[in-house]
Amino acid sequence: MPKILFIGKTSRLNNAYSLNLNVQLGINVIFKTRLKDVYDYLKRDPESIKLIVIAPMTNDKNTSLDMYRFLVNNENPIPILSLEANEIAKNVMKVLPPGTNIQEIVSEVGNLLYITPGGDSGEVQVPEYYAVPIKYYYFIDEIVCNTFLRIKKDNAPDHYVMRFRKGDVYSRRDIQLFFEKGINYFYVRYDDRLFFVNDVTDMIMDRLNDESADDIEKMRLVENCRDVISGLLLTRGMTEDTVLLAKHSIKKVVALAQSWPKIGDLFHNLMKSKTSYRYRRTQLVTYITFHIISNMEWGSTEQQDKLAFVSFFHDITLLSDKLAMIDSEKDLTDAMLSMENERIVLNHAREASELVMDFPRAPLGAETIIARHHGTLGGTGFAKNFSNNLEPLTVVFIVAERYANYLLQFHRTLTNSEMIKKLFENFTKSQYKRVIRTLTNFEF
Repeated sequence: MPKILFIGKTSRLNNAYSLNLNVQLGINVIFKTRLKDVYDYLKRDPESIKLIVIAPMTNDKNTSLDMYRFLVNNENPIPILSLEANEIAKNVMKVLPPGTNIQEIVSEVGNLLYITPGGDSGEVQVPEYYAVPIKYYYFIDEIVCNTFLRIKKDNAPDHYVMRFRKGDVYSRRDIQLFFEKGINYFYVRYDDRLFFVNDVTDMIMDRLNDESADDIEKMRLVENCRDVISGLLLTRGMTEDTVLLAKHSIKKVVALAQSWPKIGDLFHNLMKSKTSYRYRRTQLVTYITFHIISNMEWGSTEQQDKLAFVSFFHDITLLSDKLAMIDSEKDLTDAMLSMENERIVLNHAREASELVMDFPRAPLGAETIIARHHGTLGGTGFAKNFSNNLEPLTVVFIVAERYANYLLQFHRTLTNSEMIKKLFENFTKSQYKRVIRTLTNFEF
């Protein structure tokens, strides 16, 4: 299996690159975040790497040219594909513009390595199976193509077993049981993937645009859409389908937030809906930020729309309620997670912000609020002391999310005034206090 080096910021978006390059081209992707690590790797094993792909870097503006100079000095003819905005680099390597979607990158990698997905080049054949988010199946009552489970084996190729045959009828509970066991993806044959995804996406859009459903049904629909979008982002990146579903889902979240004059009415319906903690918090935070903005002299509908976008995407890489409920270093320690899940939690703010950078015409500055929604400037970990120098909308979002956490965790034991008191105890800076005061007039 050919190997390529991918140089870029550590992100769960790497999963999308790795999955697509592996599934479509049969390529093994090795990720590095620093040029020094790349140099060391190539010195140890200069022959195994067939291509180097370089994503835009935050601190290293000339990564592509630095990499090119290293290869020339070491007489190593490895080709480079750069995604950096560097006009000079175009003279010596293949360059794609920043923001190029994953499928175009996969196609260009195939061209550079002379690999044709499913072609007769003889070097690589496309693997048989393609991952799809399990919650796609919530939107169909009859299986439209054969569906498989992946069985991972140590030191052996993955094994795929048939779970549903085309034409099978199943219940939502059948799918829910798999999801509760931590299975986030089913698999379909590669040749069926476009038909399946396009067909079910059309069904989802019809459901999102149907106004006949009651509020509880709408909540469950948006929850499932959000989970589908999360799965699509982590396997396919920010595609047109993902953007379309996200825009319509956010629109529905906003409509639901504006349906109730009292937060107590919204909260009551959320609890009746039996939706996930992640979705309930997204819906509550949208409502709370709208309320805060409307009570600020500088507030605007544009800012409300921006925070609705932030609320939808800020935890999009967290695939379980257990991970989403972690809000501090102490919570993280108490959760006793695996090393991989701990890494996901610590980096989720930064990684979500990186994902939305590929969203066409995303609200200006939304990625910054997402990166800093736990109070750290770099989007990693949890702040112990919240700075008074964060952007005003970031402060609004931080307070709104903490208040939503209190509502979900303490609604049976604390009154609103007691939750407000806890907020004042946790956020002592003046900028935060001004925001907290807008919550005292909430009606339950």
